[in-house]
Amino acid sequence: MTKEKRNKMLEYKIDCVHCGTLLSGNNYNTEHILDLSLGGQNSVDNKMLMCKICNSARAELKTSLLGNQPTVAKWDLVEAYVLWSFITVDHGHAAGVNIPSVHQEFLRLASGGRERERNGTRWFARASNTSLTVSSGANGAVLPRPTQAAGLHPSLSKAPFSNRGLRLIRFPELMRWIKGSHHDHQNRPKAQAKPPQTAKGSATERPTSTQPAPINQNQTPSNTNSSREESNNETPELRSILLQVLPLNTEVQTTRVNGLLGKLPELNGMEFRALATKQGYPKSSAMHKVLKDVFGTEILFPYNNNRTFVLSVQTEQNDDNAVGLSTRTPEEFVQFMTNILTYVPQSLVGIGVQIEQYLVEQNSTQTSTSHFLSLHGIPKGLKKAIETHLGDEIEITGEAPRYYVSLKREPPKFPDVDPEFQRHVLKALENNDSELLLSAVSPILSTYLGSIGQEKKSFKQFAKGYGIPLARTSVEIIHHYFRGSIAYRREGKTVVYIWLVK
Repeated sequence: MTKEKRNKMLEYKIDCVHCGTLLSGNNYNTEHILDLSLGGQNSVDNKMLMCKICNSARAELKTSLLGNQPTVAKWDLVEAYVLWSFITVDHGHAAGVNIPSVHQEFLRLASGGRERERNGTRWFARASNTSLTVSSGANGAVLPRPTQAAGLHPSLSKAPFSNRGLRLIRFPELMRWIKGSHHDHQNRPKAQAKPPQTAKGSATERPTSTQPAPINQNQTPSNTNSSREESNNETPELRSILLQVLPLNTEVQTTRVNGLLGKLPELNGMEFRALATKQGYPKSSAMHKVLKDVFGTEILFPYNNNRTFVLSVQTEQNDDNAVGLSTRTPEEFVQFMTNILTYVPQSLVGIGVQIEQYLVEQNSTQTSTSHFLSLHGIPKGLKKAIETHLGDEIEITGEAPRYYVSLKREPPKFPDVDPEFQRHVLKALENNDSELLLSAVSPILSTYLGSIGQEKKSFKQFAKGYGIPLARTSVEIIHHYFRGSIAYRREGKTVVYIWLVK
């Protein structure tokens, strides 16, 4: 999403959909509504703006619920997670209570399990939307009061879950079920409406809670081309998987493809042939023929052996092809992290997601945290990099694998102190009826402390013992903690006289 697009959205004083925070300055991030790892597209249809804290919680939510490698065995949780991800942005935070297993986990990550005092009242549910979503703010119910954004064209569709660009890599049946159920809901009055026809020979049905939909990896239809045409969303799925791992505008050996696919944990080691077969290609199909079918004119085999190819794809990250970012300094890393971190702890996983989103928005050819660190001349390992370069400015809490990072809060200039501090100072000075130099307070106080069996200390050292920073001057301490009890006056730039107020 371009900076101009984000600024245009912020002009409408939008809130974070979950906590109602007004988005402005550096307190927000771009959130992918459906995770890229689950097949969400990197397009404005799948993005929205959200405060950093809620963005971090949503980023950690998938790992907390599904782990790093979700499988078909977790169908129910995947279904619940995806539905919650959509309905909370389309209908407001409060709509998430309809899926309590996910909603309660989000609240635990975002606010320690407490429900929010208020939710967003106006937001763009999709960055591609041209009108605001407006709710009452109290119960999150969306009100039919869209405010048309000036200078933008009306949106083509208001239906939730209507984004055809979103596909679950591991669970294509789920997205078909989401679309089908919404279609059924919209057309419920039409009692005679026929259910959608599936492709010939397809055994895909809506899964039940006890019987997840099978993923058929050995399907070999007799007429491959017609089968793929009947189910037009199969080949784009293979395309989206390949685009995640294949480098652009450089020569790639076909022998490297399986190794590159192995970097996607959600594939569970599935190689190119198995993926192609799952998409309806015969097992005997050569890799170069499948690649040509998937990418068409976007792929070039420059040599006669069909073992080397160059992929030139106009990605959806931006209007330009991906670019290599210039190198930066460790100081720029510190500045970047300072802009991301807040005084509220954020998960290390969520911070990594924010870095990856930044690289995506910059159209970087690589979008890993390791690449981001290498740009700054820093070895891989985000936690160690943060500790090394921001050690005195941050706090890291939690235990592996769940670490949390926050900025250290500056101690208050004048913390609340035990009244004993004022009582001892006034007791030490009670026999002085006239003005005395402020510099004389320390020896008088030291003598008094010795007389009552305490360690002798200067005025500022005694104040430090009660939590008052040494950075505070003696005049500041008198002015703040003894107002109404001790008066003072200056004589020149350095001489100060004090006296007790009777």
